[in-house]
Amino acid sequence: MKGYVQKYKKNEQIRSLINNLAVSLPIYKKGARRAAAIFVSNDETVAVMKRHLGTNIKLTQMCELGVDDEYLDERKELTHEKNDIIHILVSGRLMYRKGIELLLDALKVLKTDIPYLVDLYGGGHQIDDVRQQIKDRALQKTVIMHGKRSFEEMPKVYANSDILCLPSLRETTGTAVVEAMANKLPVIALNQNGVKYLIEEDAGILA
Repeated sequence: MKGYVQKYKKNEQIRSLINNLAVSLPIYKKGARRAAAIFVSNDETVAVMKRHLGTNIKLTQMCELGVDDEYLDERKELTHEKNDIIHILVSGRLMYRKGIELLLDALKVLKTDIPYLVDLYGGGHQIDDVRQQIKDRALQKTVIMHGKRSFEEMPKVYANSDILCLPSLRETTGTAVVEAMANKLPVIALNQNGVKYLIEEDAGILA
């Protein structure tokens, strides 16, 4: 866990440096100040923008994601059957900021008498690393890697799941969160970025 925290801090320092340099560019400042309105998805971005561009800049905070009425209408009658085994869905690209390593560390120390499986969907450049991390923690029987699925296949995945977990360390909001809620799944995520504005007390847990 110590090595993970050090790696996280290093990545966040690099990300912060890049973001601050970008916002500090004269052409960026000029464009932002001329804009009639700037839409941002979370208060972390608001803080960065105001720090570099001044408090008078016109910012409107809102979610950048959504689902159409047809998608919602198709799921009005959706129900989730109670299963003997709880299926925890994790969906997204397998890359560092998605927090898969954090999730695996949490699973390693999780104590519960309730049987569960973590269904991990997604591809990405860290797929081999994630597979090795699962093996190193002896979680092969707990975390099942299913690979990447198409958008058309995901409704069936949501229907067969009980919980969505979004362990992302950094995420604008998270498409999977909006889709999961539309599919009547509770959500577990970190209490940060855009997701914290979507998950109310009766819709999931923010850690």
